[in-house]
Amino acid sequence: MTDQMDRSPNRINDDFSTLIASVITVFLLSIGSESFGQERGGRDGSSSRPVIKGSTTKTSKPAGPSKLKLSNVTFILNPADSVLVIDEQTPVSVDALGIVRLNGLKPGVHSILVQKSGYRDKQQLVDLNVGDNGPVTIKLDTLMGTINISPGVGDAEINLRSIDRNQNVGTYFGTITQVQFLPGEYEVIVSKKGYQDVIRRFILKPDESVYLEPQLDPVPVERPRIGITGSTQIEGKFLIVNLRGISGDKSQRSGTIAVSVNKANPQVVYLTGNFTGFPSEIEVVHLENVSASSLIEVPGNLNDWSRVSVRVRPKDSKKTIHFAIRWRLL
Repeated sequence: MTDQMDRSPNRINDDFSTLIASVITVFLLSIGSESFGQERGGRDGSSSRPVIKGSTTKTSKPAGPSKLKLSNVTFILNPADSVLVIDEQTPVSVDALGIVRLNGLKPGVHSILVQKSGYRDKQQLVDLNVGDNGPVTIKLDTLMGTINISPGVGDAEINLRSIDRNQNVGTYFGTITQVQFLPGEYEVIVSKKGYQDVIRRFILKPDESVYLEPQLDPVPVERPRIGITGSTQIEGKFLIVNLRGISGDKSQRSGTIAVSVNKANPQVVYLTGNFTGFPSEIEVVHLENVSASSLIEVPGNLNDWSRVSVRVRPKDSKKTIHFAIRWRLL
C-alpha cells in the first residue's frame, strides 16, 4: 500500500507527459496535412490526391454540339452583269452592282469562274480562311475584233470612226491589216486625190474579223461642152467628113450621130447627136447613097474622145449621102 502510494506521483507525471506528447503529435500532423492539402489542391486544401508536377488535370463541363468553322467572302465583278460560278456548281446570282456575298463556304481553295458574252472568261483560285475574308475583285477583258481594209488603189488615206463612241479611232495610209478594235459599229472613209471618196459602215463583233476592199473611182473629168460640128473635103471619088463635139454627159451610155452631106455642096453638113467626150467605141452605119466607107480617125486620148473622120464614097455623087456614127461608152 505504501509502495503504491509512493509511485503514484511518478505515474501521474508519466501519464501527463504521454498526453502532452499525443497532443503535440496530433497538432503537428494537422499542420502537415494542411500544408500537403494546399500544395495539392490549392489554398482550401479540399483535395487529398497527390499532384504530379508538370501535368494538368481538369474536370470540364459536359461539351455541347461542336460548331463547324466556315468562311465568308464578297466578290465584286466587272462588268456588273457577269455570271459567277464557284467550284463548277450552279451559277450564283449577282446584284445590279456586280456584288455577291457568299457565306458558309468551306475553308480552303475554291475554283472561281466569271463569264459574260463579249468578254474573255476568267478563272482563278481563291484560298479562303475561316471567318470573314477580304473582298475579291474580278474584272473581265473585252473580246476585241480585227479590222482589215485594203482599198483598190495604193496610198489611199483611211479614216476610221467609231459611231457608238462618236470619235475618230485612227487614220491610216495604204491598208489596215489585222488591227484590233473594240466591238461596235464603225464608219470608214477611204480617199485619194483624183478619186471619189468611198464611205462604208460595218459592225465589228467580238472575236471576229472584218475584211473590206473598197474600190475608188476616178473623179470625172470636167469636159468642155462643144456642140457637134462638121467639115468636109473632096478626095477624088470620096468625101472626107470630119466631126467634132463633146456633150460631157456620162449618164448617156450610147447614142448615134446622124450625118447628111452632098458632094456637090460639101460645105453644108447636117448633123444630129454628139459625143460625150469619154472613152467609147464607134461604128459607121450606111443609111442612104453610100457605096463604101472607112474610118480615118477615131475617138481617143489624143483628141479627147471627141473627133471622128470618115472617108465616104457615094453611089451617086449628085445625091445627098446619109450615114450615121453609132457609139457606145467603154
